[in-house]
Amino acid sequence: MATRALLIFSFFFSAALAQTEVYVPQFAHGGGFTNISTTITIVSQDDGILNPTRATVESFDADGNPADLLLQSAITGDSAVSEVQVEIPGRGTAVVKSFSNDPGQLSQGYVKISSEGSVSVEVIFNIFAGDSLLTTTSILPTAPTAAATLLVNVDADANVVSSVAAVNSINAGETAEIQATVYD
Repeated sequence: MATRALLIFSFFFSAALAQTEVYVPQFAHGGGFTNISTTITIVSQDDGILNPTRATVESFDADGNPADLLLQSAITGDSAVSEVQVEIPGRGTAVVKSFSNDPGQLSQGYVKISSEGSVSVEVIFNIFAGDSLLTTTSILPTAPTAAATLLVNVDADANVVSSVAAVNSINAGETAEIQATVYD
């Protein structure tokens, strides 16, 4: 079962997303000794070298307010911002990383990626203990939806557990109800 889920997720990571927006339901940086960093790789599916694909990456807190979770590098140094714009040449890539002005504190939220071209998105979490990498995992960005079916795997003997995250993409302050039905 775990192999089938991995194959399905790999397929979705390589699927092109044409002129749309996707959400990354979990995004984090920092945390002190046990530290998390998140990296988003955006791949342009367009082949126009003279007309790059433009994408906007925005980070939000759990309440839908802009949150400074993204790295912006400048000559004066690195800083955390809530929005990054990238231009991606045809068949090229852009990398957007998490950042916090206080890396000792865990900063978390979600990210919205809007593109005016066809892109694929991959999200990688790195979890460190001090300077040692403990684990790396990826999550599936998704377009907003009212209904979805997901394959998950829970195998206590093998220490395998799938996780599901949800983002309320409606206006800040509004609530949404989530109903989950689990089948064996």
